[in-house]
Amino acid sequence: MAQHTHRIVFGPVPSRRLGRSLGINHIPPKNCTYSCVYCQLGRSSNMNIDRAVFYSSNDIAQEVEQKIEEVTTKGEQIDYLTFVSDGEPTLDVNLGKTIELLKPFGKQIAAVCDVVILVTKSRTKHIKAGLLEAGYPEEQIMTVSGMREALKQSRAMTETGDVVLIENDLPDTFEEEL
Repeated sequence: MAQHTHRIVFGPVPSRRLGRSLGINHIPPKNCTYSCVYCQLGRSSNMNIDRAVFYSSNDIAQEVEQKIEEVTTKGEQIDYLTFVSDGEPTLDVNLGKTIELLKPFGKQIAAVCDVVILVTKSRTKHIKAGLLEAGYPEEQIMTVSGMREALKQSRAMTETGDVVLIENDLPDTFEEEL
């Protein structure tokens, strides 16, 4: 197995929504499409929109398998395997392949949202490709021309108490015709 400069697999950690979740950090720190001011990891040091291979899918699957063995030997349980990376998860060109390799472990792979609204087709095609490769239902992905339309769609499908994460720290400079 290859040596990495950061931990790829961690946990399990308790989650109110997911029970005990084994985290998979498959993107090196701060490889991201944005540099959000609210990011818990700080500003992005490597902003890009190009999908790439960051780690081998086989290496990730091996590390997950070892961690599952370690945890279950201690009598602990794992409810979910969750991709929670230090950058934009869909930048990993092997995300779909990695998920396929993890399926035999019999754990549910957590999706962290019910609906995805992508703002501008040209700027978000890599995110959509990663979602589809990961098995995210295409009917739950919307592409809109600008932030105003995204907010309108969001308001139409939410109710009081719902949580909406808007991952966009840019003005509507990227508005486009679809």
